[in-house]
Amino acid sequence: MQRDWTILRVTLQSRSPLIIASGEDEAMSDTDPVRDANGLPMLPATSLAGALRARAGNTADDWFGWQVEDGGKRSSVAFTDGLFHWADDRPRDGLVLKPDDLAGMSGDDLCKAVLPGQRPLIRQHVRLNDKGTVDGDGKFSRDAVPTGARFTFEMRTDNRAAADALQGLIREGLFLGGATRSGYGETACVRLLREDLTLPADWSRWCAIFGGDLGQDRDMKESASATARGADPAGWVLSGRMEGPLLIGADGRNDGEDRAPWREPRIVWDGRKGRLDQEVFVIPGSAIKGPVRHRALYHLRKAKVADAQAVLNDMFGHAAKGGSGRAGRLRFHDVAIANAEVIAQTHVGLDRFSGGARRGVLFTDALLWRPRLEIRITKLGLLTSEMLRALEDSLSDLKAGRLGIGAEWGEGAGIFVPDQPLAEEVEDAA
Repeated sequence: MQRDWTILRVTLQSRSPLIIASGEDEAMSDTDPVRDANGLPMLPATSLAGALRARAGNTADDWFGWQVEDGGKRSSVAFTDGLFHWADDRPRDGLVLKPDDLAGMSGDDLCKAVLPGQRPLIRQHVRLNDKGTVDGDGKFSRDAVPTGARFTFEMRTDNRAAADALQGLIREGLFLGGATRSGYGETACVRLLREDLTLPADWSRWCAIFGGDLGQDRDMKESASATARGADPAGWVLSGRMEGPLLIGADGRNDGEDRAPWREPRIVWDGRKGRLDQEVFVIPGSAIKGPVRHRALYHLRKAKVADAQAVLNDMFGHAAKGGSGRAGRLRFHDVAIANAEVIAQTHVGLDRFSGGARRGVLFTDALLWRPRLEIRITKLGLLTSEMLRALEDSLSDLKAGRLGIGAEWGEGAGIFVPDQPLAEEVEDAA
């Protein structure tokens, strides 16, 4: 019996690391990704529904349901969990009973890289205090799923208007999980298949694959909108290069360095074949957000804004005990750096009393030399005139070399030089 259902089968690819925390205790990290029965990362259906509900606006209650005391309405939209793609670009449903299929010598390379205990990507962070400097007790780390990971999920609804609208939102890309204001959680839709079960041809195709693995979708009909892009959101884009060296610090890699540029693995795809690339230089979104936030506080106080710290917290978000934190109104995106030249710079430690060299204290930094980069900041909510002025003054300081990125700014590193005036796509709005 045919049903008045629309089925979407969607493949998302992460454009930045993903943090959808399991809540489990983790000895080596402060967060651990939520996992399926096989120990592979997954996108919970609740995360997908929540991200889309947040963007559905006034229609959210009609499509996703609501409840107030004894009254309510059930959701007309159902989701499955998003399953991780193996190196053959297919997910697997259910429990894999052969351990070698995942982690053995003949196992899948991508699965082996993301299983528990492998920890392919860990970012270190520090919490900032109310003065915009490092809180001495605020160091923490996040265990994330690498950029490039693919996940497939299904969405089913008997509401045609909801199917059309949610398909458009999915095609524009979703932000999932935690710390999405600090560079994490950006995804893009790389494949969207749709079947309208009121149509006989679609019904026949669906009957042939119903109950099979999510990866068995070769005969589904690809939506024409799967190649469409939504309009770029309002925000700021700064394109340029560093005037000299750049150091977003990490431990050395056993090749004579004491500090090295931050680099992290990401999954890359060649057609339907995936592999893990270990050497990608990245400026995390948090490494841009931190300096800009610090400088914005300076400008708020310089302008004698009443309760500048509260305005800053409202603008950039803040964490707090007791669930009183909030997300910010700005999103800072990761910056991937391609074809960067790495140079070595050797230093000596100085005696704090005499100013002379300390015996035996010699160390080497590996630095990125004049890399090109594009800094993207997205506006997520309305900014008051005082917020907007503080942000624009901070970005002007960044362009003029009065605000640095990364370490050793006082020694000539981290100075950004724009190619052109700041590209602005926002209006002054209270």
